[in-house]
Amino acid sequence: MQLCAGRGRTADVRRIGRCGGCRHRRRAAQDPSARVVGAVGAGDSGLVRAGTGDRPQPGLAPAGGERVFNCGGAGRFGLCATGFCRGIGPHLRRMTMIAVWHMALATGCAGAVGCAATWLVVALTRRCGLFDQPNERSAHTAPMPTAGGLGVVAGFWAGVAVLYGAGSWVGEGLGGWLAASALLLLAVIDDWLRPMRPWEKILLLLVAIAVWLAWAPHLQWLAVPGLGQVALGWWGWPLTVAWFFFLCNAFNFMDGIDGLSGLQTLCTALWTGALLWGLGSAAGPVAWVLAAATAGFLVFNLPPARIFMGDVGALFVGFSVAACGILGAQAGLPLWCFVMVLAVYIFDVGYTLVRRGLRGENLTRAHRKHLYQRLDRMGWSHWRIDAVAVGITSLMGLGVYGYLIGLTASLGLCGLGGIALVAGAAWIEARDPDFV
Repeated sequence: MQLCAGRGRTADVRRIGRCGGCRHRRRAAQDPSARVVGAVGAGDSGLVRAGTGDRPQPGLAPAGGERVFNCGGAGRFGLCATGFCRGIGPHLRRMTMIAVWHMALATGCAGAVGCAATWLVVALTRRCGLFDQPNERSAHTAPMPTAGGLGVVAGFWAGVAVLYGAGSWVGEGLGGWLAASALLLLAVIDDWLRPMRPWEKILLLLVAIAVWLAWAPHLQWLAVPGLGQVALGWWGWPLTVAWFFFLCNAFNFMDGIDGLSGLQTLCTALWTGALLWGLGSAAGPVAWVLAAATAGFLVFNLPPARIFMGDVGALFVGFSVAACGILGAQAGLPLWCFVMVLAVYIFDVGYTLVRRGLRGENLTRAHRKHLYQRLDRMGWSHWRIDAVAVGITSLMGLGVYGYLIGLTASLGLCGLGGIALVAGAAWIEARDPDFV
């Protein structure tokens, strides 16, 4: 049984009495109600296994039989892994503070670079006349600069470079993420040169996902209520492809009004980072870096927008959010937690696809039938639509976070968010039943 006692070092749990570990071990022996699995180091993850049996509990990752230490009744949400569990010594708390400083530097760099890069893209597109021309499906009436998502890409990788240089990134998924991001930059063709055909976008996404699978983890376990952790076997590969493919397209579909995709990415990344940071996963700071880079872009994208995210940005942020979900699932966070945080986009895209499919429409043809687009046509301002979407996402994120720290009743907030989505769709249908 090992506990990381410092950067690059390990110590047996039985020999860390100098920092309170003996008291911690004695309490654990008396109250073996939980076990925390995983290393406690910069960029490493700590996973929780409830109970004393070998079978993983619902929603929690299996240990794999290595680096297990008891933490008594504390740390249901991996608090031991972040150095906050009572009984873990000050040297681990100092490590946590160092990680916080690294994260602050990385997010500051990501935000600054994201803002500066977006400003440069605005200037370049105006100088070269690279505008998004309005059409019958557009929410804007005048030509607008696009491909502002390049600023998000630049800011994100600048922040990740800071994390990597500080040693806060353990390298899992880094190569695949970087290579896939480079491939997705080809989507700028759709923004600046010519519209890409549907099969071209599908091929681009599938190649990017294949690169991720070659370099980075895929889904291996899925938390199923009542069954616990279910091993996916070879099904993990197609499910990983579907997860990436759906979220990339969802963010692309929903990037239709000022600020919506930027604010949703910001809100989703903040909550995702909080969930993963509480777990001790290295993907937590990376999610916050994504949020910071998006915040820099939002300086130019909030209503009234001066530039659009474009396909290059929407596909990148969708891919990055999906990647955080995969890394989080590998670290032990149930995938349904990410589904809850992404509920606004998942519900809108899923509802619209089913509705159009039942009407026999061509699902590959562009349209303006998403719920947020119908609200726009009904006269809602972009600010109002953005506020509702962010509010529901925040409600979902708060409910999931509360549940994972032991406040089971907080799942009621997720229920309220779900009711709001269903009621909102019914309200739109009642006022616009024959929308075509």
